[in-house]
Amino acid sequence: MVDDPPTSWEDLADPRWDGRMAMEAGNADWYMALTEYWLEEAGKSEEEVQQLWRDIAEGTFMVSGHSTMRELMIGGEFGTVATLYSYMTEEAMADGAPLAWEPPLSPLIIRTQGAGILQCPPTPAGAVLLMDWWLSAEGAQQIFVDADIDSVRQDLWRLGDADTYAIDVAKYVEEQQRWDSEFERPASASRQAEALLAARPAHDRPRSTIHHPR
Repeated sequence: MVDDPPTSWEDLADPRWDGRMAMEAGNADWYMALTEYWLEEAGKSEEEVQQLWRDIAEGTFMVSGHSTMRELMIGGEFGTVATLYSYMTEEAMADGAPLAWEPPLSPLIIRTQGAGILQCPPTPAGAVLLMDWWLSAEGAQQIFVDADIDSVRQDLWRLGDADTYAIDVAKYVEEQQRWDSEFERPASASRQAEALLAARPAHDRPRSTIHHPR
């Protein structure tokens, strides 16, 4: 276990995490949200934000696949990871893995998942009934909570008074090419992560692959 975990997102820029931290290579929406938070809420300048990302990227392992990243983390390859889903962490903790994620860094970056009804469903009433069950506290939302996935319902909210910042999904979809391109810059460290897997016995390697820079 790490004795001195980061206490803020800015802490990830500290050189002490060089070679000890991983990020998931596809989390450009998280990158967008944190960038926006720093610029719009924290009052940082564009130059300050870009310098933070440069410092964070230096020595960071870029791993493709949250499951792969979690397995490497459990195996002791990293001291911390920046973008692992909380439910995956809690799932591993329940199995005895030496992981922890609370208290979360502030703000906690959250992403909502959408659901909707087709414009012309074959059984409109059945579609509405399914959506009603999907959003109900006694239906799908409780199933999510039981699986350690946080519900959007306030009466099932498990994060208490944690400071959160939601990813603007609509904006990310509209500007995806820009943010995906920007987030690829830290990928220069991916060869280090590839070496970690290469050193493992073939039967012990996660099935997902390490991210390669384009």
